[in-house]
Amino acid sequence: MIFPSLISISLLLLLLPDAFGAKLNLNPKQLNQVHSILLHSIQQHEQHLLEPLVENEIFCKCNVEECDTELVHIAGPTARGMCRARGGVCRQSVVYKDDGRAKATLDCQPPEALIPPYKPFICENMNGASTRDFVLCCNETSFCNDYDVPVPKMPPQVSTKSWPWLIVVFVVACIFSFAGLVVGIFWFRSPHSKECMQSFLTCFPAAQNSMAYYAANSGLNKLLDDIEAQTRHQDTDPDCENQVLVRRTIARQIKLVEALARGRYGDVWLGDWKGEKVAVKIFEARDEHSWHRETEIYSTNMLRHNNLLRWIASDNKDTGTATQLWLITEYMRNGSLYDFLEKNSVSLDEAVQFVRSLAHGLSYLHTEVPGITNKPAIAHRDIKSRNILVKNDMTLVIADLGLAVRNLPDGIDLPDTSRGGTVRYMAPEVLNGRIMKNSFKAYMNADMFSFSLVVWEITRRSRVIHNNDPHPYLVPYQEFVPREPTVDEMRDCVCRERNRPTILTEWQTNPISKELQRIMVETWTDQSNSRLTALYVRNNLDRLCEKENIKIMT
Repeated sequence: MIFPSLISISLLLLLLPDAFGAKLNLNPKQLNQVHSILLHSIQQHEQHLLEPLVENEIFCKCNVEECDTELVHIAGPTARGMCRARGGVCRQSVVYKDDGRAKATLDCQPPEALIPPYKPFICENMNGASTRDFVLCCNETSFCNDYDVPVPKMPPQVSTKSWPWLIVVFVVACIFSFAGLVVGIFWFRSPHSKECMQSFLTCFPAAQNSMAYYAANSGLNKLLDDIEAQTRHQDTDPDCENQVLVRRTIARQIKLVEALARGRYGDVWLGDWKGEKVAVKIFEARDEHSWHRETEIYSTNMLRHNNLLRWIASDNKDTGTATQLWLITEYMRNGSLYDFLEKNSVSLDEAVQFVRSLAHGLSYLHTEVPGITNKPAIAHRDIKSRNILVKNDMTLVIADLGLAVRNLPDGIDLPDTSRGGTVRYMAPEVLNGRIMKNSFKAYMNADMFSFSLVVWEITRRSRVIHNNDPHPYLVPYQEFVPREPTVDEMRDCVCRERNRPTILTEWQTNPISKELQRIMVETWTDQSNSRLTALYVRNNLDRLCEKENIKIMT
């Protein structure tokens, strides 16, 4: 709903005729007036903000898709092309091509995108052979990113007179390369070359072993750190093959101890690697595509977070009768959230830690982290209690990224499968086939619907009233559909009858359970664009923890 008022009219008169142009063309005094009018307007309707107001709130010009949705929702169409920095910065990014064309992007960057905080990658100029980039980040005043950037001088083009010399250099280089190739072939075919190579390798015994041997006395955490460092190094050095060595050899050093669970694509085992416990997900050869997809997602740049399961390596192993595909991760002895809640109840403090850590991990997954080693935004597409693991400190980690989608520069990267998650946890728009498959935000909204059902599972097993027995564990919609519902049964339940899991009256008796109830109800709405974001949930629970003196674990 838009809130028309004298404020909106004042803003319109102040901005015309440039309200919908690229620049406001206002003097500093007028810019301050626009800032004051917008701030006063959103303070009157603060309950409709997607994110809470911050101290020293500033506004920015923006021209990316849906960047102005929040302010237009409150201040009306006169706020088009404006966004809130929410404690972050205003950014202007201009890319100049060699052909003289330029593309300017104006946007707001929230604090979580400023990595590292002291010198964010997103604010760095990245100049290449065919582009000249200009990036400005500022937070001194509102609309500080709204000004023209001069076109930089391009280096002089190569004169056509230099072409003969270039041809000569190219021909000479080809002759020498061919001569070197011929000499190399004859040398390697001679017996003497093999003796020289063997004696050379004996000088480097480490080269005869795998990268996993290097980490033998370092422990699992050291191996994880080394793998991450090697992955970053491979981004700049394509000849580096240490990571490949780890993936090819680690399966031969792991002893399978016991089976932990059986999933859609294979079994999960507890493994022992040089005294360290690891989890091994074993795929059959026919599921190679699923194994490869999950490995590809896990190896995405900068996909390391306290609330995301840490991937160690992927490998294949020949058992003699078949080839197994291994995906090796951290081991969580508490198991999945589903198994944990079936056997245990939780205090309200623990419930808040569970929900907050889950929102924290999902928020990082959904957020793009630009920079030299860019992390794309990722949507999970299969959020459920079985795909969430419980850490020893009573926080959660998100696992199983086999169905995830990435928002890459050239489009949405979807897995080659028609499946879209677990039927019981599907959002209404997924069940009725109306999800916008070309919109990455639609996948994030569907994640949040599934998230709300997990919040319900956690809250139901919370000890809201002291000395009362906790309610037995139920899966979502258990009172409406069978244990293994079909798509049609879930579509009738969720879309046609609009059922949601039962809300318990006792949740209104405690401020913590009351807030968890509000989160789940506002996140499982049919209107996908009205659902809360993971970042909003995390920030709200941070404030709740501060108010209720709950120590935040992550």
